[in-house]
Amino acid sequence: LENEERSIEDELRAKGYRDASAPFTREPRGERQMQIVFTVKRGPQYRVAGVELAGHQQLPRSEIQTVLRVEPGQWYVKARVDADTGAILDLYRRQGFRTADAVASAVPLGADPTQLVVRLAITEGPRTTISGLEFEGVSAIPRTVLQKAIGSQVNGRSEEHTSELQSR
Repeated sequence: LENEERSIEDELRAKGYRDASAPFTREPRGERQMQIVFTVKRGPQYRVAGVELAGHQQLPRSEIQTVLRVEPGQWYVKARVDADTGAILDLYRRQGFRTADAVASAVPLGADPTQLVVRLAITEGPRTTISGLEFEGVSAIPRTVLQKAIGSQVNGRSEEHTSELQSR
């Protein structure tokens, strides 16, 4: 029953009813029967009125926007906002921001409480870069193949443009 309650709520929340609830009760019906009653409360239906990014200084907005799925005009779905927050963190971590953080909030736009602005506040933290790579004990595989396999870049440049790399 708890799974059904959650399923009903998830279905409604996917359609913008962020406050949806569907609690159930058990009501006896005779000696051997019980009736299960779900009380479904949708609440208001919310839309995304805008998306704001804050705190990004080292990565351009255009690069961050490539990982966002939330757009103005869509139904507000918290799971989608949470996924975007995770995508931002993943983007920053792949760019060397090991301590980056992102926090999402949704605030009403003007007098209509169902029109929400999604705010994504980013704390970048310091950027970690690789100053050099060395491969030891490997002679059968070319250095360029190894570097491409691990996917790391030295000072933000690919291995082909970096003469500091050594192979031993």
